[in-house]
Parts: sequence; C-alpha cells; structure tokens
Amino acid sequence: VAYPIHAGDRFYGLVALELRSESEEGLKYAMEQLQWGISWMEVMLRREKENEAEAIVKRLKGSVDLLADVISRKNHMSASLSFVTELATYLACDRVSLGFIRNKKIIIQAVSHSSRVTENMNLVRAVINAMDEAVSQHKEVYYPGSTNERQIIRDHEALSKEHGSTFILSIPFYDEDRYVNIITLERSRGSSFTDDDAMYCKSIGSLILPVLKIMQEREMPLALKISAWFKELLKSTIGASHTGKKLIVLLLVFLIIF
Repeated sequence: VAYPIHAGDRFYGLVALELRSESEEGLKYAMEQLQWGISWMEVMLRREKENEAEAIVKRLKGSVDLLADVISRKNHMSASLSFVTELATYLACDRVSLGFIRNKKIIIQAVSHSSRVTENMNLVRAVINAMDEAVSQHKEVYYPGSTNERQIIRDHEALSKEHGSTFILSIPFYDEDRYVNIITLERSRGSSFTDDDAMYCKSIGSLILPVLKIMQEREMPLALKISAWFKELLKSTIGASHTGKKLIVLLLVFLIIF
C-alpha cells in the first residue's frame, strides 16, 4: 500500500508499505491507518509553512519600520546609530558595528548602543581587522568557522578572545565595482549565527545602506562634494572610450589653472 504526502499545492513525498494480509479487510484497515498517520504529517507541514510565512511577514514589517526610523533621523550619524542598534536588538547581538570603506580603508561609522565610536580604540582596531579579513576574502565570515568551508578567521578569533564575543559574523556589501560597507555582528552568548541571520542582515543592509549613503552625501561640505564628483569623473574617463568626457575634464582643468 502507498499514500502521498501533500501540504497545500506541494508534494512532499510518498509512504509505501509492503504488507502480508490474508483478507481484503485487513488490507483496508492498514490503508486507513496509513491515511490517518499521513494526515498528521500533513497538518504538521501546514503549520510549519504557516510559521515560515509569519516569520517572513514579521521580518518585512521590521524592515519597513527600521527604514522609516532611519529616514526620520536628523543626520547621518544618528541614522547610522539607530540602524545598528535596532539590528542588534532584532538579531539578539551584544554589539553591531558598521564600517565604511573609502580608498580601501575601513572607517567605523557606528557601533550599537554607543554614541562615541572611539570610546575603546583597542576594540575599534580589533573590529576593523575582522572587517578587513572578511573584505579580503570577498565573502561573509563566520566565527567559529564552519567545518564545511575553509575560511581565514585569525582576526575574528582575536576579536573573540580580546573582547568576549563567542560568536561573530562579518558581512561585506558590494556596490557597482567595489566593496563600500561592512557589518560585523557579535554575540557573547546564545547560539551561533546562521545563514538565515546572514540573509536577513544582507537584505536589510541592501535596503538601509543606500539611504545612509544619500544622507552622508547631503551633509558633505561643498568642497568635498566637488572633489568626490571630480574623482568619479576622472575615473569614468580612463580608457580608450569616453572621448567627450575627457575633453570636458581637460577644459575644466584648463579653466581651474588659468
């Protein structure tokens, strides 16, 4: 006898039994018992799907609420602090640090539950080293490391030993052709970071970090804005193409000099 396992529109599998029955009644009774057993499995699978859907809705709501909170802040620093503090609360972290990468150098923008980033320079250096370790490997780094994947975790181990973080996760964020931000999450107790934690952090980071970038650019002094624009323009004119842009840049340089 055999009976399929369904939950909603999804087919999960099939249960098949080989039986010896001296009568058709015995075979019918066995089939009824199998159906009863399968029905309990289907109920459990439906509940699991409902729980997953509820978790997704909860995370989406949390993401929207966090975005609204960040946008409502008066300046970039306040918004960054709010972001890492709320992320720490949601993922049950003792500390979440946000780093900004400029000219291949990592600068700590915000640390959760702390309005002054430079309160502990030893901690700042240890976090930056861990962040740099993840960026250099072009992927997220878990500490303790996974047995299924080889990772360099020397600086994460140092951060753990020196500052009491039992579990660490560092996630770099890529924009266009380079890494621009990195987030390091730390827990001193509880459970290790999961792929679901990393996925949520990446999704919420992809939503919030561009907003923080816009806020930061708006607060830049005019001279820095011009300098950043000029650097991007020079970068875009490198190569055999972009003849028109090159002529514009040369004309600007000529006007500035003379």
